[in-house]
Amino acid sequence: MHRNHVMIKRTVGVPTTSEATTITITSTSAPTTYPPSGSGIDETSDVFFLVSVVAPLLFCCFAIFMADNLLVRFNVGGKKFATLKTNFPADSIFYKFFMSRTAVDAPFFIDKDGSYFVDRDPDSFNVILNYFRLKKSKQIWESCLPKDPDRLALLTQEADFFCLPELTNQAIYLLQACSQKSATESTYVSKVFEKSPSMPTGFLTSSD
Repeated sequence: MHRNHVMIKRTVGVPTTSEATTITITSTSAPTTYPPSGSGIDETSDVFFLVSVVAPLLFCCFAIFMADNLLVRFNVGGKKFATLKTNFPADSIFYKFFMSRTAVDAPFFIDKDGSYFVDRDPDSFNVILNYFRLKKSKQIWESCLPKDPDRLALLTQEADFFCLPELTNQAIYLLQACSQKSATESTYVSKVFEKSPSMPTGFLTSSD
């Protein structure tokens, strides 16, 4: 701010009955200066804005982009699933259905959330995803199969639908093992065997 000093100058010799007084206001302080735009506080504010707002926003955009490129999302019978795209080998029907989309008459459409809606059994689908995950990590994939005969019977059909003969055959093998424990189930299990197009060679049937 300017500090103004009042100086009183007396003028002598003016032909009047009283001395004329002249009041002169002078400034004895330097004018106030402001920092140039883009320096000091302004630069600090810009850095704070970049660090606190722009950087997290860019990180979130990058994370969303990476998630969209690495993950595939499913809506199976109303139940949500997600897995890595790399879990599906290039020769699998899953890869042809959902990655390259080269399969004809793929049994899905994309819902409002961007997930692939598949009108199949969600419990069996979960087993199928675990099958791919365990094979990808070179672990014992047979451990993902259910022990319940009803679920095994349904899995044989779902795995066959998705063209997974290895999983289908193993489910049939376990289903047959269940039939040997209970004679009352033999008729029910034999019907599953008869309708399955991928009955493995060497497995026992009800007629053996």
